[in-house]
Amino acid sequence: GLSDMHVHINNDNELFLFIAHGVTTVQNTWGYNGWKFRIMGFPYQLKMREDIKQGKILGPTIYTAGSILEGEPLTHPFMKKIMTPEAGEKEVVDQKNSGYDFIKVYDNLDSSTYNAIVKKASELKIPVKGHVPFAVGIDNTLKSGQISIDHLTGYIDPDAADFLIPENSIEKYAELTKKAGVWNCPTIVIWQKRGLDEKKIDEMANHPGMKHLSFMQKIFLRISINELNKSIKYKGDYNKRITEINYKMVNALHKAGAKLLLGTDSGNPFVFPGWSVHEELQYLVNAGLSPYESIKTATVNPAEHLGKLHEFGTIEPGKNADLVLLDKNPLNDIANISKISGVMIKGVWLSGTELKK
Repeated sequence: GLSDMHVHINNDNELFLFIAHGVTTVQNTWGYNGWKFRIMGFPYQLKMREDIKQGKILGPTIYTAGSILEGEPLTHPFMKKIMTPEAGEKEVVDQKNSGYDFIKVYDNLDSSTYNAIVKKASELKIPVKGHVPFAVGIDNTLKSGQISIDHLTGYIDPDAADFLIPENSIEKYAELTKKAGVWNCPTIVIWQKRGLDEKKIDEMANHPGMKHLSFMQKIFLRISINELNKSIKYKGDYNKRITEINYKMVNALHKAGAKLLLGTDSGNPFVFPGWSVHEELQYLVNAGLSPYESIKTATVNPAEHLGKLHEFGTIEPGKNADLVLLDKNPLNDIANISKISGVMIKGVWLSGTELKK
C-alpha cells in the first residue's frame, strides 16, 4: 500500500478516498488538540486513529501531530503560539502525554524556543518534524535533531519561488542533508495548485476529485485558494518557476542519497486525498527519480522513517495486509499506479468495482 506523509485530515469521508486510491498509511501533520475540536472527550484525530485501529471505521493507518507550534505572528489562528522555551517544553510534554506521534514546528519560532522544543522532544523520544523556522535556518536545522523537513523549507522560499540557499550550493546542501540523516518531504503537488488564475481555477472545478466534496467544502476551497495566492511574491509564471526549483532541489537530494518521502499536503485547495499521491509520484519521476525510486518514497521509505519497517513498507509474511493490486506495471509507466484492480486494507479486500461504488 502507498503512504502519504503529509496530509490534513478534516473529515471521515476523506479516509475512504485515501483507500480508494491505494493509500493505506497517512501522516497527519496538524492535529486539533484544542477544546474547539474535542469530540466525546478525545482530540479529533486521536479518536479517529483509535476508531480505525479498533475497526469501528474504515481508514488508513494514521500517525498524527498535535497542534502546530508557531511563534509570532501566528500563520494560522488555530496554531499554538509558543513564545518562550519554557512554553515550548511544556507543550512537548503535553503532546507526548496526549499520545501524539510527533511534534510539528513552524515558520516563526525563535531560535531559543525552537532549540528548547527539539531538546525536550529528544529527551522524551518524540520526533520533531515540519518547517525550517526563519530564525533558525537550514544550517542549524540540519544539526538540531529535527528528523524531517516539509516542502523543502529552508532550501527554498515557496512564496518568492526562489532558493534561500545560494543556487550554486544546492549539491553541497544535498550532501549536508544526507550526512545529517534528515528526511525531506517535498510536496511538489501543492505548489501546482497555487498561482492559478481565475480561468484555471474554473477549469479545476471539473476535476474528478471535486465530485467528492460537499457544497461547503467547495465554497471554502474557493476562498482558500484566493487567500493562498495573496502570499505569492513572484511576479512571473509562478507554476513554471516553483516547479523548476523544486525539481532542482529534489534531484540534488536524490543524487546525493538524501532520504525522500512522498507527501502531498492534501486538505489544501485542489489537493485531493489519495488522488494527489498519484500526481506526486509523477512529479518525483519528472524530477529525476525512476518509477521504482518514486514508489519507494511512498512505501519502504515511510516505513523506515517511522521506525515501522517491521510492520509495513514491503510485502512479507507477518506484516500488515495493506496491499494494492494494479492492472498494469508502474515500473514501465508511473501513471499505471492509478490503474487499481483492488485494495486490501487490514486484510479486508475491496475490488475496483466496490471502490468505485
